[in-house]
Amino acid sequence: MVGYIRLLLHLFNPRDFSMARVFRSPKKSLQRGTVGLLLAVGWAVTTTCATYQLYSDCAAPSSPCPPEGPDDQDAVLFLIGDAGDKEFDDNPVLQHLKTAVTELDERGVSTTVLFLGDNVYDAGVREGYPEDLRLLGAQVEVVAGTSAKGIFVPGNHDWANGAREEGLERILNQAEALEAFDADVSLRPRSGCPGPERENLVDSRGRILATLVLLDTSWWMLEPSTDPACNPSMKADVIPALERMLSEAPDVPVIVAAHHPLKSGGPHGGNFGFKKWLGNQFGSSSGDLNAPEYRTLIDSLSAVFGRASQPIIYAAGHEHSLQVIDEAVVGASVLHLVSGSGSKVTAAEAIEGSRFVAGLPGYMRLDFRSGGRIQLSVVAECSVEAVDANICPGGVPGRLQGVYRARVR
Repeated sequence: MVGYIRLLLHLFNPRDFSMARVFRSPKKSLQRGTVGLLLAVGWAVTTTCATYQLYSDCAAPSSPCPPEGPDDQDAVLFLIGDAGDKEFDDNPVLQHLKTAVTELDERGVSTTVLFLGDNVYDAGVREGYPEDLRLLGAQVEVVAGTSAKGIFVPGNHDWANGAREEGLERILNQAEALEAFDADVSLRPRSGCPGPERENLVDSRGRILATLVLLDTSWWMLEPSTDPACNPSMKADVIPALERMLSEAPDVPVIVAAHHPLKSGGPHGGNFGFKKWLGNQFGSSSGDLNAPEYRTLIDSLSAVFGRASQPIIYAAGHEHSLQVIDEAVVGASVLHLVSGSGSKVTAAEAIEGSRFVAGLPGYMRLDFRSGGRIQLSVVAECSVEAVDANICPGGVPGRLQGVYRARVR
């Protein structure tokens, strides 16, 4: 987004329409000014008039969502991203999530919260800026005082919003800050490494229910200088390492967690008319799915997932919306979960494979039950439109509640 704003400031200058400049170079001045004006108007239209589409494959009365399961979970995994823009007392989503985590902890249910990047807006954890620590602490508060685990993966804003060396410093600052909190929280992958790193999701008796694979996709986009102790430490080695990790993982579902989604009906997916045109004319932002490095990441991961023997769930943030998308890849099916509306909201629309889409504040949860059953739930702050669209049946506008459920396995 920052890149597009800079482009507008560069191209749209009211002085281009001044009579003196027009007389000196009429064609160049008017062309430049007109393009800038069109970009400014288009940007305003895109950001103010984009559709906050609400779609659910179980909104129709004839095909309701499955009922909420009983309180017999072996473990619960929460997914929330882009939550680093509000302090705890100003963020109903974090407050609601903490209540859910606390209730599970009191019942002895093994609980993990995955924070899916952009943990501190706008440029990561800076030295000498206590407000950055307060934003990070707001998310730590979700698991504070419980036995729940909080795993933070980095996003582009945690990397100083796209800087290489400065970004690595901010990542190390965030890791150090998390270690100082009195809670079971950590930044993964560690030490500014790209990953993959593996973490087993277990129940209270230590049984492995799923494998978590943690990637730093912002590292992939930037490819900064990396500690040689990282394994892997080179971009060319990340994908082969991921494939080996999946081949050696137990025969349980795999949840790959990163910041950048591989499928999206949001602005980064280029699904809104003006931004799609803008990308075609001037090139995409590095954070958009059709940017060259991003496209290479998507193709590389999709190829690995297609060869995996386990069911794959890919969890990400980046888009400030809630999306559930099914994708059939060669030899496998991947469930894409985009949960990036922890503190910001943007528009989204249904794309091929969409099962649920909502530009609403919220988070997701995966409940693991006996017999290998997994239920997905989406929790969102209902709007008047969501209630009218039967996304929040019986819901109250402004209240967070379960708005979508589906059996994953």
